Amino acid sequence: MKISTRGRYAVRVMLDLAQQDTSEYTPLMDIARRQEISEKYLESIVSMLVKNDFLAALRGKGGGYKLIRRPEEYTVGSILKITEGSFAPVACLEHSPNQCERVAYCKTLPMWKEFQKLAESRNQEKYYIRGTFTRNNLDFSNDIMHFADLGFEQVSIEPVVGEDTDPYAIQKEDLPQIFEEYDRLAKMIIDREKSGRGFNFFHFMIDLEGGPCVSKRLSGCGSGTEYLAVTPWGDLYPCHQFVGQEEFLMGNVDEGIVKPEIAEEFRGCSVYSKESCKTCFARFYCSGGCMANSYKFHHTINDTYEVSCEMERKRVECAIMIKAALADK
Repeated sequence: MKISTRGRYAVRVMLDLAQQDTSEYTPLMDIARRQEISEKYLESIVSMLVKNDFLAALRGKGGGYKLIRRPEEYTVGSILKITEGSFAPVACLEHSPNQCERVAYCKTLPMWKEFQKLAESRNQEKYYIRGTFTRNNLDFSNDIMHFADLGFEQVSIEPVVGEDTDPYAIQKEDLPQIFEEYDRLAKMIIDREKSGRGFNFFHFMIDLEGGPCVSKRLSGCGSGTEYLAVTPWGDLYPCHQFVGQEEFLMGNVDEGIVKPEIAEEFRGCSVYSKESCKTCFARFYCSGGCMANSYKFHHTINDTYEVSCEMERKRVECAIMIKAALADK
């Protein structure tokens, strides 16, 4: 899971106080100044910590906050449980013993238990739950919020990749509804982040200060050069989207790469090899878009698919809007 802003700030407050004279009260304004966090926002955090007997508070002149116990008696996990609530991926695992009426015959319970063990072993990081939306389920923001309500905090919902003639393929006339969904999702993400229940949506990730290196901004995902797709029978393709297309069969695990020219073709694909990218404001955020999408619609990896481009530009706009809305946190 992704730790919320409230959780991160609570840990910083506790560490700040642990570094002070623990016998003295520290004014909240001093903590806010050192940590560069809004004093008003910190008020709600220290209130939670006081309520749960992690901090002592004193009002008036000479007042502030201090630790109730020695610093070494606190753990990061105990602090985060106050701000994040349960780390269980689903509600039925929040209590022991399990109180769900279906516990005796639920077929999915073992899966959730294993997932919970996996998430905890990774400190609730480095995993994604990923789905796909098609023109048959354009209300995908509901799916994303359902995942978030289940406890998943790393979420990705991707638009389907298919031929233009496929009945499920995204069409240009679907874009207005998709844009409304992205707007709706962005507003919900802002509200949840402000209430301490934030989560990370893959397509709204954007770094306005640093971000990927130049080569990544130019050429994108690295398919065919930095990673390959391996089939169960050992064949090598540039990525999973090209599996089964013989013209992209690069080799196999026994013989290695036997068609290096395919890798060279992918290596030469960048925002500068695609005419429509040259004037697009989002080109260095999407890095030219999906090469599989380009091939599906234009039979070349050195082009773009306009429907995908429109969605990417909208996602970048929403990501910037979220950054602006949360800038005062």
